[in-house]
Amino acid sequence: MIQQENPPYVSEIINYSDLGFYSGIELQVFAPEWYYSGKRSSEYSKIVLESKTKDCSDKLIPFVKRTIDELKKQHKIWSIDLIAIVPKHDSTYSPTLNSLGKVIANYLSSKYDNIIRKKASGDRRNAGSQDLQSRYDKTKGSLELTRNLNLTEKNILIIDDLKVTGLTLLETAHNLIKSGASHIFCICLGINKHIDAPQTKSKNRCTTTP
Repeated sequence: MIQQENPPYVSEIINYSDLGFYSGIELQVFAPEWYYSGKRSSEYSKIVLESKTKDCSDKLIPFVKRTIDELKKQHKIWSIDLIAIVPKHDSTYSPTLNSLGKVIANYLSSKYDNIIRKKASGDRRNAGSQDLQSRYDKTKGSLELTRNLNLTEKNILIIDDLKVTGLTLLETAHNLIKSGASHIFCICLGINKHIDAPQTKSKNRCTTTP
C-alpha cells in the first residue's frame, strides 16, 4: 500500500494573463502529490500514469479524499454544486476520472455530470511536444459545454488527471465562467514536476505552493 507524504496536497497557481492567455482567469490547482516521470517516477506517479489507460480509481480515491478533507478544513474548498471532469484528447472520458467523479460527488453530497466535451473541430493532440504559444493556440476554443446550462452562482469542481501547463483547465474554467459559474475549484491526480519547467519559475504564471 502506498503511503502518502506530507503535506496532504501540493498546489500551483495558474495565471497566463501576462501573455494574454485567458486574461482575468487565475486557478489554484490542487493534487495529492507531484507527478514525476522517468527515473524520478514515484509509485504514486506510476499509478497516475496507469490511470490514463485503465480504471485505477480504487487506488486513487483515498488520496483524493484526503486532499479534499484537508482543503475543506483549511477553507480552500467549500460547498460544491457540481463536479465535472476534463475529457481526454480523443473526446472520450477517462474511466478513472469518471469513477472518481461519481465517488467524490457522493462523498461531497454533490452532483456529477459530464458537462464539458471536446469540440469536433478541436485538436489537442501532441500538445506536449509544442511550445506554450502553440499549446495555447490548440487549446483555445477546443472545449465546450455539452448543452446550454445556467451555472449562475454555482460552485464547480473540475477533476483532471494531470496538470502540465494548466491550459486545458483554464479553457474548461473559461467555458464554465461564461455560463455563470461563481467559483471554480480544480483537483488533479498529479501536478507535473519538471526541474527546469519555465512555468514553475515565473510567479505571475504558475506558482508552486508547498
